[in-house]
Amino acid sequence: MGLSGAPYQGWIELEPQRVRIDQLRFADTTTAEVVLTDGRRLQVVVTGSADATELENGPCLVPRIEIATDDPQLAALDAAKLREMLVPAIRAARWCGHWPAPELEEAARDDARRTASEALDWDWEDQEGNAQLPADLRRESLLHREVKAILATAQSLLLPGWCVAGAGGANGGKQLVTVADNRTLARLAGARLEKKLGRIIPDVIAQLADGSELLVEVTVTNTITPERLERIRAVNLPAIEIDFSRMAGVLHRDRLRTLVLDEVIGKHWLHHPAAMLPSAILPTDDSLVYGPRVPWDPVVRRHRRRETSAEEWGDIYVQAVMELAWLDYVAEKEAMWDWDDTRQEAYDDVMRAADGLREHGFAEALDHRLFDNGHTMLHRLISIARGSVVGYKYKTVWQVINTMLTEVSNASRSWHGLYLIAIQAYRPNLSRAQEERVAEWRDQVRASIQAGETLYLRDPRYDALFGLLFPKMLPALDKPAAKRPRATDVPALLRRDDREVDEDLFTQLSSARWHWTTSYEERLRELEIAASQARSEGWSVGPTSILHQLAHARFGPYPWVVVEHVAVQTGVADAVVWRYLYREGYIDLKTR
Repeated sequence: MGLSGAPYQGWIELEPQRVRIDQLRFADTTTAEVVLTDGRRLQVVVTGSADATELENGPCLVPRIEIATDDPQLAALDAAKLREMLVPAIRAARWCGHWPAPELEEAARDDARRTASEALDWDWEDQEGNAQLPADLRRESLLHREVKAILATAQSLLLPGWCVAGAGGANGGKQLVTVADNRTLARLAGARLEKKLGRIIPDVIAQLADGSELLVEVTVTNTITPERLERIRAVNLPAIEIDFSRMAGVLHRDRLRTLVLDEVIGKHWLHHPAAMLPSAILPTDDSLVYGPRVPWDPVVRRHRRRETSAEEWGDIYVQAVMELAWLDYVAEKEAMWDWDDTRQEAYDDVMRAADGLREHGFAEALDHRLFDNGHTMLHRLISIARGSVVGYKYKTVWQVINTMLTEVSNASRSWHGLYLIAIQAYRPNLSRAQEERVAEWRDQVRASIQAGETLYLRDPRYDALFGLLFPKMLPALDKPAAKRPRATDVPALLRRDDREVDEDLFTQLSSARWHWTTSYEERLRELEIAASQARSEGWSVGPTSILHQLAHARFGPYPWVVVEHVAVQTGVADAVVWRYLYREGYIDLKTR
């Protein structure tokens, strides 16, 4: 019986084995039949016996079979012939006893205990049971230890977002609200179990990589009372509850690890110091633009990004892009019950690495066209550099290269010189015929450039980033021959006061009065950098934010189309989007 009272079964099965008989004496009688050639069946009594006898050559087993019959015809048969005609009446046999029965029973009990343990319903450290504690509290203590062991060895913990309701509740009219979206991945450095802090003993104290601590309360039966909540708040450390009390069914060990580390189900914020600050009341205009505040110190965040070198961020970025490409184009989505969540986590990993690269001056890593725009040139470069396919359901790198050779659009062919640089630098495994085809391709591109044509000239905006990610390409990337002239740098957009503009102009009725101030490429780059800076300053910039939707919108010639789309996606008024675009300098009024 498990701690919850549920029964568990265990089984031990012995494999068949051949044994050597040392001593034996038995006499076993059974009934058998003799089948004659004419089809008649006659019953006889067969008695088998054996004696162990010591002979000159050592011990010897002397078997004896006696066949008792009162039929004269059978008695006249040769003994060997009679044995051949015997058909035993026993059709099947089974063990009625086995000499190590107690040991086997204990082994089966251990198997049942292991089954209960995997269901987190048996405590190996407390098999006798603490008579002073009921079983449900012993099980809760077991869960505390398991959660602590999970956090002690894990590298990260997914936490739900939070915001503060501005009216009602305690603490001066503020109420901490858990938000399932806008999740945060906290980096871990260890965990401690039930150490006294002030007037409380938290179930688990998780140590974060930035040096701070997070209190984790594990609830099965012992709910968080108002009085206990006040004591938790008095410690003034971030505190989160993982509530298992409403989770039905058996909670297996592997499922527990997933719940604790990779999901936000059952997780509720009990307290966060930042929630008590005046600026935490939401929503504000900035929160509509950027999303909720992330509950971690932005200064620490920026410091850690700068502490990690650009080369390290580059390696992390490539790995994250590869994982995202596998999920998008290779994985069987229908076979993954959590594909959407896994994909979002992989995308977030790419953005975190891109933010780190931006801190070191490689802002182009933020461009979603490198990793989230169909099969990208970055997927192709990684495939060539690593000699294995990334982002395609192909088996060979040549198949990836062949997709480049079949391109016909001018925009696609402008990157052919880049691919040839990668092939020359990393020498993927190709056949002789394939190498000859690449040589023809290279001659074609070289002849076009030498003829003064612009078809194969590439935009150099990504050269610095690709030189970091693929160092062997750097010497060739520095050569100016195959590049288009670099676009003139656009001055940074200036923040303007939208209160100087008539309110009526921030409406759909006046949409024809506005125009974009920059090109699509420039605008996209500025928005992506703005989103990255906002994340560095402690904002979530999730799908509910204006800035996120703007950075992922398809821009046309008319600003009102984008404004309408973003307003629908975020649920905010059109005027808020108009004001943001004007304030940041993305749009301006047309002159008559």
